[in-house]
Amino acid sequence: MAEIIASLGRINISRHVQSTPDWSIIDTPDAVSHLVDTICLDVGSDAPSQVPALYIDIQTVDDSTQGPSVTLLQIYLFPREHIYLVDVQTLGRQGTFETEGPAQGETLKTILESATIPKVFFDVRTDAEILYHRYGVSLGGVQDLQLMELAARAVCPRPLRHLSSLPRCINRDLNLSILEQITWDKWIALQKKGSQVEMANPRPLSKGSEMMELIGLVVLNVRYLPGLWGEYERRLRTDASHWKGGNETCVSREEVWRIRVEQETKKRVELDKSGQCPLVSVLLLLGERAGGS
Repeated sequence: MAEIIASLGRINISRHVQSTPDWSIIDTPDAVSHLVDTICLDVGSDAPSQVPALYIDIQTVDDSTQGPSVTLLQIYLFPREHIYLVDVQTLGRQGTFETEGPAQGETLKTILESATIPKVFFDVRTDAEILYHRYGVSLGGVQDLQLMELAARAVCPRPLRHLSSLPRCINRDLNLSILEQITWDKWIALQKKGSQVEMANPRPLSKGSEMMELIGLVVLNVRYLPGLWGEYERRLRTDASHWKGGNETCVSREEVWRIRVEQETKKRVELDKSGQCPLVSVLLLLGERAGGS
């Protein structure tokens, strides 16, 4: 636990959004290869107890014949404060997930599947399902922010009547500036109008000012994830009370919820692979409050 606290202090994850990360488009095999080596360099010393370096989201478009497919894979590499927009539509399955980085021979697929490289998603269910069934990627090492937020409410405690959406979490738990809030609200409004269809427009993505403006909004899906992770991590550390149940040894209430979040996240990923409804286990989680308060 001391490692987490120290890491939070070093990296300065805050609910106050400090800066706008740079972003770049990855749409060639050479660019993918360089990205893979860059990620490996930054996460090489990571351990599961440290602050995650990778914050991930996918942008999809619904193909009426084959179902949803990925147009963009967004990877926020937090140590560099840089968002990489991997153009899956242009690169295809092989170009995106099977292109090796020359330094270590890793690929985006092996990185996404690694259980030892922490990756933060917000509500991993849909992403896990599409990546597995369309691209053969079996996610590992996932930390689900939606479940972390749920656990943080339980530890504080707060009412556990629902799972929070990403917009709700950002609006409630981050201190956005007025301009940031206006930009975020604009992106939410565009999503409600189906802006994901526009991301499937003819390439290259870098063509045209309107597309550049849209991409500048798309990156908001991952921009705020480190701030939310830091906020919920802080809340999970605030309660040092103890809880004991069944055959479990007496451990901190915080640790109980960390274990539950880890278990439920794995269930989300596994159930999406099998096509079962992942809400069942989540509802069980909602009904089992640690400590009873």
